[in-house]
Amino acid sequence: MTWFYLSALGIGLFALIKSTDYLIEVIGTLGIKLRIPTFVLSSVFLAMATSLPELSIGVISALNHNPILSLGNVLGANITNITLVLGVTTVLTGWVSTGERIIMKELFVSEGMALLPFVLLMDGSLSSRDGLALVLIYLLYNLSLVRERKTRMKKLHKPSKKKTSWLFGELFFWLAILVGSAQVIVRASGQLAQVIQIPLLLVGFFLLALGTTLPEMVVGLRAAERRASGILFGNALGSVVVNSTLVLGVVAMISPFKAERMNHLIVSGLFLLLAFLLLPYFLRSKKKLERHEGFFLGLIYLGFFLFEFWLK
Repeated sequence: MTWFYLSALGIGLFALIKSTDYLIEVIGTLGIKLRIPTFVLSSVFLAMATSLPELSIGVISALNHNPILSLGNVLGANITNITLVLGVTTVLTGWVSTGERIIMKELFVSEGMALLPFVLLMDGSLSSRDGLALVLIYLLYNLSLVRERKTRMKKLHKPSKKKTSWLFGELFFWLAILVGSAQVIVRASGQLAQVIQIPLLLVGFFLLALGTTLPEMVVGLRAAERRASGILFGNALGSVVVNSTLVLGVVAMISPFKAERMNHLIVSGLFLLLAFLLLPYFLRSKKKLERHEGFFLGLIYLGFFLFEFWLK
């Protein structure tokens, strides 16, 4: 049965990733057709689109009364974005410059957003009020982001000749595939966790987090190849904000939950904090990430993986 659940999980993740890839393209094309500002398209919609796997899994897990799976997915995805996505991208491309499109203020704001769930979980639970507060924080953050930043960015997508009605049809079709695959993933993950006796939180930390951050990895590599550092960092940091506020907020509003295995949560918070402290240090001196620094970020993820399973 283990292989059956693993196969179902793999198929679900593949469908999730492909549907997300198409959704990113459709959302980008719609943004241009509807004359949405390019900054909003790049920094808000792209981060939101690449976080659709976490959001879909969060909603489905909450409806199935397994919100702890979403918590593990979100926290694991955040660590993966800051360490593996930025680290692997830097190692493969040699270096990644921040240019003038990212400032320390945005790094620290993203860090604060990422650590906010840990603060709310200090009482051992995430209530519906906490969830509402997280969603409101997400909306206010994006509103202030759009107002403050007026830097023009290059378009991510070429104009399309497709009709708007056809694009909306594609949007709903791929959303249906995404939701269906998320349902398969949640059910397969729950059964797999029982069969191989791994806590559901750790399944979210690693199996799901690695799968659901593949869209960010693909976008990051493409952006780094074009030396589009604003897209790379904006998407990685923006995804962390979406995961920590909108995704967890929606999950808590649907299904408030009590935190399990606080030692695992504390360790994940410490590793996330370590990554966020090192990243500004690396960027401040040379305004870029170099290959050895990207490799070090990857080692942080490896340490997180080994330490969590040692705790188990």
